[in-house]
Parts: sequence; C-alpha cells; structure tokens
Amino acid sequence: MKLHLRINPLWVVLLALPLALVVWFKVAVAVSAFNPSDQPVGYVAQDEMTSYNLKSGNEFLFRGHYEREYWSGGLLAYPADKLGNVDTAAPAWDTAEALELQDWDTGRFIATMKDDGTAVPFRLANLSAAQQAHFGGSIALVNYLRGDRDDEGSPYRIRGTVLGDIIHSRPLYVHDATNPTLFVGANDGMLHAINAATPIAGTGIGGTERWAYVPSMLLPKLKNLAVTPYVHDYYVDGQINVAHVDGGAQRILVGGLGAGGKGLYALDISGSAGLTAAAESDVAAKVLWEISPTKVKYASPTTANAYVNLGYTYGTITIARMDVSGTATDVVIVGNGYNDGLGSYSDCTHATPTYANCGGDYAARLFVINAITGQLVKSIKAGGSATAAQPNGLSTPAAIDTNGDGLVDRVYAGDLNGTMWKFDLSAGTSTALLTTSPAQAITTTPAVAIHPEGGYMVNFATGKMLVTADTTDSSVHYAYGVWDPATARSNAAMLTQTLTERSYTRGGVTTRVRRITNNQQPNWTNGAGNHIGWKVALPAGEKVVGEGSFVENGRFYFTTHNPRVTTPVPNTGTTIAGENWLMELDYLSGGAKNQPFLDLSADVKLDNDDRLRYIATDAEVIADGTKLDTPILTTDGISVGKFISTGVLSQPILVQLLSLNDTLFNQNPDVTIPPVILGQGVDGGHFDQDIYYGTGVATK
Repeated sequence: MKLHLRINPLWVVLLALPLALVVWFKVAVAVSAFNPSDQPVGYVAQDEMTSYNLKSGNEFLFRGHYEREYWSGGLLAYPADKLGNVDTAAPAWDTAEALELQDWDTGRFIATMKDDGTAVPFRLANLSAAQQAHFGGSIALVNYLRGDRDDEGSPYRIRGTVLGDIIHSRPLYVHDATNPTLFVGANDGMLHAINAATPIAGTGIGGTERWAYVPSMLLPKLKNLAVTPYVHDYYVDGQINVAHVDGGAQRILVGGLGAGGKGLYALDISGSAGLTAAAESDVAAKVLWEISPTKVKYASPTTANAYVNLGYTYGTITIARMDVSGTATDVVIVGNGYNDGLGSYSDCTHATPTYANCGGDYAARLFVINAITGQLVKSIKAGGSATAAQPNGLSTPAAIDTNGDGLVDRVYAGDLNGTMWKFDLSAGTSTALLTTSPAQAITTTPAVAIHPEGGYMVNFATGKMLVTADTTDSSVHYAYGVWDPATARSNAAMLTQTLTERSYTRGGVTTRVRRITNNQQPNWTNGAGNHIGWKVALPAGEKVVGEGSFVENGRFYFTTHNPRVTTPVPNTGTTIAGENWLMELDYLSGGAKNQPFLDLSADVKLDNDDRLRYIATDAEVIADGTKLDTPILTTDGISVGKFISTGVLSQPILVQLLSLNDTLFNQNPDVTIPPVILGQGVDGGHFDQDIYYGTGVATK
C-alpha cells in the first residue's frame, strides 16, 4: 500500500529537538488502578533500520514479531534497497531460528543481579537464597528459561521458539564496524543483544544472540513462563535507549519494562568490546544499576527510598545532559509511570536501601536520574489528584534545550489525569500547560516544535490501551496542539476543527479518506478570547497508541487505532479486530494545508488529481452543476487522513531514500492478506508509505 506525501527537508530547522510524539489515553473520568498483565496488545513497536538514509542500497530493516498460539517471538532482518523496497517474504535472518541453534548451556551468555546488587551469571547456584526460592530451588526450571527444551511438554509448557514474544519493545540498532548489534526486550524475561551482521558466509545463519540480561525485578515471576496452560504476561516489554555519556568515554543502555514490572536498568556497552561477550562474567561486568520501588541497586545509595514512586514505565527513555549544581551531568529523564505506590509515603522507613513495605503517594512525577550511578538527581511532582484507587502517573517526557547551551532545561509530559505539564528543570517546578476536559489520559511523548510567534507548539493525542475495557471503549479521543508562548499571554481559547469521512474514487478504486470541514486558522494575538491551541475529535473509540508520532514539514503525523471495528477476513469465516488510519494535521492549526500530501491517484505525482472532487450533494454543485466531479481547489479538497489497514499497527518511522525522497514504514503483524498496491514508485519530494504485514491473521 503506497501513500505519497510532500516534504521540504529544510523545514526540520524549525524543530527544537528531534522529539518523537507518542499518544494514547482518553477517558471521561480519572484512570483507576489496573493490572498491567491484562494489557491488550493494542499496538506494536516501530521497526528499526541500520540507517535512516537508504541511499547506500545496503541497509536493513528490523522488526519484532509475535504469534498468539504459543506466545513465541521473532526478530527479523530484511534488506532494504535505495528506493525503500523491502521483500518481507525473504528475510535475511530471524533470531528465533538462530537461537534454536545455540546451546542453552554453553552457547548463551546470560546474567542477572543478586539482591545485594552484585551482577552474576543467570544460573540457580549464583542467585541468593531468596531468589532461588522463586524457582523452587529447581535447576531444571532455570535451565528451561535459559533455553533447555528437554522438559517441554512435561513438566514445563511447550514453546514455539525459545525467543519470547516481542510486542511493545522496539528494537534498537547500535552501529559498530566490527560488532553491529541490535538490542530488544522480549516477554521471555530478557533483554537480548543480537549480532546484526549479515549472515555468516556459507551458512545462511544470522541474528545470533551475543548475550542477554535478566532484570532482577522479574525473577519472582519468571516461573510463570513454564506453566501450562500459559496465561500471557509481559516481562521486558518496555523501551530502551543508548547514548554516549561521560564526554563520550562511555556508551550506556537504559531500559524499562513496560507492563512487565516497575523498574529501570542500565548497562555499560562501551566500545566495540562492550557489545560482545565471551563469557557470562563479561555480561555481568556490564551491569551499572537497577532501580525499583523496593530496591535500589547501585553503589552506596545516598537517598534511601528514592524511587518509591516509580510505577510501570511504558514510554521512551531520554538520556541527555543538564546542569546539576553548576556541573554538566549526564542524566536519564523518565516519567514515573503508572500504578505507583502501594501505601502511604509517610509509612516508609529510610533505614536501609531495601523497603519491602514502602509505598508511594500515587502522584505523577518526573524523575531525573544520574545516568552513570543511578542516583536520584531530582523528583519533580506534578499537581492534580492522586489516590490509591485512582493513581495518577506521568508518561514519556520530551526534553528540550531552550537557550542553546547544549543542556536540557525544560520538559513536557502528560499524565493519566489528562494534564499536559511543563517542567522547569532548573527550578524543579511544574506548571499545567493544558488540562483536557473531559479528562483524557495522556500517556505518550508530545512532539515539540518552535512556534512562529515565539515559544513552542506542543502536539499530542489521547487514547489508551492498558486494560481489556479499552478495546470496547466508545469515548471520544482528541489530537491537540497547545502553544507555550515565550512571554505570558492571556489567550485561553482552543480552536476546534472537525473531521469528516469522504470517499475518493479513481480508476475504479475507492479509498476512504478524511478531510477537515470549514478549515479554520487560529488567532495568536494576545487576548483572552484568542487561541492558545487547537483540538480535533477522532471518531468514537478511535485512539492513538504506541511510540513514534512526529512533526515534520509543518505537519503532525500519527496513526490511529479503533479496536471496536471488526472486519471480515475473506474466505475464512473469521474477523479481524481493529482498523487503522494515517493522519496528518497542520501542527499550528489542526487543520489542512492547501496542498495534497497523499498520492490518491497513484500516478506517482502530487497534483490536483489527488484532491477530492465535488459530489452531487455539495452546496457548490447545487449552486453550479458544472463543478460536479471537478477537483476541490480549497482546503476542503485536501485529505488529512487515509484508511490504511485492519488489525494492529505501529506508528510510522521516517527514512530518506535516494534523491531526497522519503518513506514512512509501518508494520502490521496480524494480517496475512497483502495490501492493495496503488502505486509502487517514488518521486522527488514525496513520502512513500509501506505497511509490512505479518504471518498470522488475528481472529480474536
């Protein structure tokens, strides 16, 4: 399926930082406490590339995979040519296949952490007595988790592959001339470091595991992976990030667990050697720190109970530099996530770094963490209500440098109560930028771009997929743009734009599209009745989920998902749940720009043939019949959305093709039916969108 979009590559100079926007939640009331293990799939992680410039013609696209029968996974590599063509029928390798050829005992190097913070090989004898008890003292169970298949069927469950399902954790590629490595979290309880080189000459084998790490917070529930019948759960399902710190001397990886657990971990993967391992002791030596609400595992913690308010962190992790008491310091910036706290903060004792009975205050907080030591630098509390029954929580932050000194000083992030917050890192304060009404929980990264009148435009959307009820939720979710002006304004109004669905028919093919009716422009002049932003309502039940929406060329790009819609699968008697749309809105107005961005006519050009045409019921045709079936030359003729697939979908990634062309890649693992190919080429200045489909049809 091909979509073509106009782009001016020079527009990126308007961006404050290349920040991804991820969007989720909308509810009419505050979000209640929930069980993350019950989270529906809802969306899948974005693909990854060896390079986002495909001009070499020798790049690879990587995507995680899962299947629902055994809840096994895959990690596949596909060659991508300079025109963005990817043959998904012929992967270069699949880690799931490679891992089956690696000996679970001598061929895998896996480490974890003991209760006292000592990193050790993941073998029963190396664990503390309390940790061994989680496995019932069974060497066989730990060996099973390492990949031993001898006891599958009895007493342990049968796995499709040793590699667990990969759903929400996005693969991350680290370029290295000697040891190119791909990192990904899987729901087998491990972060996997994968050899991302092309297949070994003469063998066809590629994608082998270099090493793996088991975050120790997950040890208590790993035994559930062996139980029959298996009830699917999440483990290392969060996002990871890699950055150079300490003036470039170190390269670290920081990861979260998503719905898998409350915790963060950091590993030292410096240099080419840091990407590989020749023994399990090498993996153990990489471990820098782990933090969770009940344990702080780093050297000589100075702040006991520092992370008692840490919840389930789903979003992207920011690694940046900021001023800490006059010193430029490498930090990790994260929202505290969801479901933080099990009791009153005042009940906690500060005697030791172990507090089994400590609970948080249920509030949304921004954590700033020393990237190398794991020690807490700042915990900035957002306002709003928070109780045990309805805990608040902060989603993924977008951090920016407002004065150009190379140090981040401001953060934007939304919370479960539906407020978008601005955090001043220097002052340690939070200010509400916008509170949605009715409350629409915000769980994804805002996209931040410079506003032409000064200050910043903060784009985000709402909707969530955290509990089963979200799959049938019929409430209305929104996309937003909010202005954070450089100087105080009295502006208070939100411009409302309206989406309507329409059909575009050309060459006997009808496409479902959306347009903005009565396209309006905001009034940015100072005045209480003038605009501070805009909002656009999505159809009932539709939401934006998953990391990776963005602002580019003055447009806010995102994909939407409506789980309430079901579509029959031809010739099967089954249905597939969910439909997905690609949307683009003017980032300043929420409306349409008066130039086509979708090649609806499939002629590999963007011109008036890609505009909507007048139909008999349009007022313009009623007044002047000669306009029937002629292009609408105003913004009413511009499609700002297009239906693209059923099932679940990732947010797009943007890569550059030959001759400054660009393409958007999405993946859909639930559909085997190939998309209708409307146009296969690319043209200068276009986006070209490809959707990569999986191997199984969802009948749920």
